[in-house]
Amino acid sequence: MAKNPFRERGFKSYREESARKDAIYEQKKGKLFRFFLTDKDEDDVEIRFLNDEPILFYEHSVNEGGKFLNVTCTGDDCPYCEGGNKAAYKGAFLIVDTREFEMDERDAKGDKTGKKKKVKDRLKILARGTKDLAKLDRINTKYGLKARPYAVTRIGSGNTTSYEFDRMDKDPITSKQIEKFLSTLPEKYKGMDVFEVIEANLFGMEEEEKSPVKRGNKGTRRRSEEEDEIEDVDSDVIEVEDTKPKTVKKKLNIVKKKK
Repeated sequence: MAKNPFRERGFKSYREESARKDAIYEQKKGKLFRFFLTDKDEDDVEIRFLNDEPILFYEHSVNEGGKFLNVTCTGDDCPYCEGGNKAAYKGAFLIVDTREFEMDERDAKGDKTGKKKKVKDRLKILARGTKDLAKLDRINTKYGLKARPYAVTRIGSGNTTSYEFDRMDKDPITSKQIEKFLSTLPEKYKGMDVFEVIEANLFGMEEEEKSPVKRGNKGTRRRSEEEDEIEDVDSDVIEVEDTKPKTVKKKLNIVKKKK
């Protein structure tokens, strides 16, 4: 029988596992929220892409006390791979979520202050699996992801969840606008470009070389149908922050889809 790396004995193993969990939660401090939609969210959520080529990586969905966390696969000697948790192949973008949110206020260290605040045009990480990456590849080739805003709608649920990206009126985002959005990020991201911000969120500030990472759609590959199915469930449930922001519902009357 193969050894299960998550079945151990003794206080030493307990301390090691506690340290691993503490490291995961510490790493999440100050990180950007993932962009995701639930079946309760409004349709046609307007977003803007700050990069038109994805950061490609493998990621595990880990259940920690009933809460799913995103853990980037480290490749060789990954304990989650050894334990049978299959990693999903994904691509990540830095996007602007134009909705208005109510969220916990945090200080410069990423700790909660006990206050609430409303924010709009918030930078988030959009991480999608192979099915949605294929859509985005076609859209970028034909229309350009940075050339216009997009209205996002969630389609299906569970294993069949995917996102539709409807193009809006052409309005290319400028380098100056991107720099302005980046300037709103916490101090730890100062001086980083868009790709570096994404990589810091996925791999940590000092761990980037330990995980397999590629930039651009040329790095994608097709996986088995079984892996695709796992990926779809994974992308449907993930939220990495300790507190999910409460969405303040409002009508998006500026969405103009192209026929």
